[in-house]
Amino acid sequence: MTVDIDKKKTNKSTFMVQVIFQQNASWQGQVKWLEGEKEQSFRSVLELVSLMQEAMDKSGSPPADYTLRSWVDWE
Repeated sequence: MTVDIDKKKTNKSTFMVQVIFQQNASWQGQVKWLEGEKEQSFRSVLELVSLMQEAMDKSGSPPADYTLRSWVDWE
């Protein structure tokens, strides 16, 4: 399957994730950033999310419209 992406018209990021192993309650595998034409291995879900976030930041994707919990919320 071929994906035709016009890099000038989109601020979206598309990823292809291949999970190769599941170990230590997490995933290990490969992630491919299609617009950036880059591929990287990841050792955990946290690392996968971090790689995806970095790609989205570089591509100019709009910031997420949610807030994550913090310890301050507990006060």
